[in-house]
Amino acid sequence: MAISALEIGDNYLRAIRLGRKGNNLIVQKSAQTSIENGLISGGRVVAPEKFAHLLANFLKTNRFSEYRWIVSLSCKDIFTTYKTFPNLAHGDLNEAVEINLPSLLPGETSEISWGWQEIEPTKKIAAEHAKMVMISSMLQKDLTSFLGAFSVAGIVPVAIEPKSLSISRVLGNQKPTLVLDLEGLNVTVVVISAGFPRFAREFHLPPAEKEQFKSLLSEVRRAMNFYLTESKEAKIETIILDGPSANPEIAQALGTSLNQEVKLSRDLVKVSGASGVTLSIFGAGIRALTPPEQDTSLSLLPVGAREAAQEQRALLFYGGLANIIVITTILFLLLFIGTWGFIKYLTLQADSQLASLSQKQASQDSKTKEMQNSIKEINAQITLEASLEDQMTFFSPVLEGIYNAKGAGVQISNIDYSKENQPITLTGTASSREALASFRDALAAESFTEQVQMPSSKFGENQNILFTMTLTLKKDALKNE
Repeated sequence: MAISALEIGDNYLRAIRLGRKGNNLIVQKSAQTSIENGLISGGRVVAPEKFAHLLANFLKTNRFSEYRWIVSLSCKDIFTTYKTFPNLAHGDLNEAVEINLPSLLPGETSEISWGWQEIEPTKKIAAEHAKMVMISSMLQKDLTSFLGAFSVAGIVPVAIEPKSLSISRVLGNQKPTLVLDLEGLNVTVVVISAGFPRFAREFHLPPAEKEQFKSLLSEVRRAMNFYLTESKEAKIETIILDGPSANPEIAQALGTSLNQEVKLSRDLVKVSGASGVTLSIFGAGIRALTPPEQDTSLSLLPVGAREAAQEQRALLFYGGLANIIVITTILFLLLFIGTWGFIKYLTLQADSQLASLSQKQASQDSKTKEMQNSIKEINAQITLEASLEDQMTFFSPVLEGIYNAKGAGVQISNIDYSKENQPITLTGTASSREALASFRDALAAESFTEQVQMPSSKFGENQNILFTMTLTLKKDALKNE
């Protein structure tokens, strides 16, 4: 199913759907609208309900019917850092990143949502001896506000990334490049090298028009000097001007002041239908074309795009458990009624034959023996059917017990009982650690439960916890006692 891209700024919404025509990219649809002041501030949702209503109307008006999206957010509320690790395998590298989180990211790890990805090492790092990773984080409460608005609007984020990563995806692997994204008085400056953002910052220009260019020039020089000092690079090779406020006059003025050519992004991106499309939304749209199972870019969601695809988790999946219970109950009810009717039929047949035998004369030994053999066969069938009925698995009470134990704060997306006498695997989402703990304890107290297992690391998260829980049933728990 198609995935589109959404970019959210303090004062705008943008959406895009990309496609392919042969080996070329094309813009199938794009749209943008302004956001009322006060709905979003500094990359944070201030009024979630009003924002959700605006988002839903925006998508409906522009006929974006997809429910899965790549979301690009302002860098202002997202902290990004870079770290070099030894040359470890991917799994070991993931553990190394998680262990080092307290020293790398601001705030308590239990209060933030974060993601990471491996990036191309800089020149001063030998790739065969070390790996470089980019790590981004944002407060969980801010992420939760966005997710709540997305849920109300009826969309599911496949991945959420900072705007700087979206921009860098368009430019690809090249020498150090500085991108200025001008959104009115809001400016994002990103330094890109080898296909990844190495520095990103957002700032506001002063409202006085005569001070704006001076402030812009000062911030550009500051960003260039900081990056070149930290990276030990010789110079910024290219400067690109992007955004709705970018124009040739600003590009020329910057080029003259910096003694360096400044290019407009519209002259670099030659894609059918891309006129007026910014680098950030275009880069998010490119990621939307990547199958989730192949997507290794970082995501600020608790589960990355590739991990979610591999584990077959759905972030928002409603009504599945109820459907399973209803369908399973109907199937077993039909099986029970059919078995009961067959046994009743055999019983009537046996009674009829017994009545007929009682009317026969005892001297008819051969016929009596024949009828006795028939009775034995029928009795054997009755015994077999009764045995089958006793062994019938009544799974509905177990499902009903699981459903009753989950509570209002828990949504179950999948129940896996692939083989008899094996544990049941439950996956889903809990709104809080208390709701998750209550669900676990309620399951453990059920009469059919032998053991409930769940990684303790899940209790390090506060909200929107994606969990996997293993439920071991007691012996003969699925038998009709």
